[in-house]
Amino acid sequence: DADTDAKAATKSLPNKDMFSFVKSMQGTRADGAAHQTGDTLKIDIELRRMFDYYLAAIGEKNLLEIRLEIEKELDKSLSTQAATQAKEVLARYLSYKQDLVALENIPSLAGRSAKAMKLRLQGMQNLRSRYFNQSENTAMFGADDAYDTDAIARFEISEDSTLSEAQKT
Repeated sequence: DADTDAKAATKSLPNKDMFSFVKSMQGTRADGAAHQTGDTLKIDIELRRMFDYYLAAIGEKNLLEIRLEIEKELDKSLSTQAATQAKEVLARYLSYKQDLVALENIPSLAGRSAKAMKLRLQGMQNLRSRYFNQSENTAMFGADDAYDTDAIARFEISEDSTLSEAQKT
């Protein structure tokens, strides 16, 4: 049947929106995106999500290959000026992520207590302030920080043995 053959042919065609940078991500769509207003890069959580999506390929590709792929995507989706700005943010983000690994290996920040979680969050925030100005930091990480701060506060309450169950509630 010609209709069945046409449907089968369509299914075998690659979807231009599907990601195929590494084998483990084949058939997926990239998270996040790079946006601009005029020729100015819009720095937001979507940009960070895009970076992180590609960075999840570590192990299948090396960091240089991943960086080049991200830069290729930025060149494809943004104006020259906005792509240049995005590549600069990417460079800072990669440096931040490398320093974050070192931060996570500090013994005093290890553990599952509310205190350790709070110290890790503060350490991440302090580290980010070395790489991003306040506006960038809020745009890229503000929602996560608000969520994490709330979760830690709730955990602190649940760990507090001086509070009754009613007070905890």
